[in-house]
Amino acid sequence: MVLPFTFTFYGQPFDTLWVCSNGWIALGSDPGTNEFSNDSIGDPTSPDIFVAPYWDDLDPSSGGQILYGYDSTAGGFVVSYLGVPHYGSSQNETFQAIFLDPALHPTT
Repeated sequence: MVLPFTFTFYGQPFDTLWVCSNGWIALGSDPGTNEFSNDSIGDPTSPDIFVAPYWDDLDPSSGGQILYGYDSTAGGFVVSYLGVPHYGSSQNETFQAIFLDPALHPTT
């Protein structure tokens, strides 16, 4: 999806991101994986450039919601996982990642 602003991550500018059902968010285009196993970062099956707020084998097809959008009041793009169960479990997870608009929240 296209971000409403350019987000810089480790010195690289991005204007798109890809939300994975398994609790991670790739910056840039579709990474070509839906990796559910939270192996070591840098593992060949991991996406190249990503944020992992809760990387695990999640199963949104069994319940919960994954919502995303721009919050113009706070000046950030929000990705929320609400009550998403673990695969094969009744345990649900709720968490979010917020990408702040650098025009409203400047950093060095």
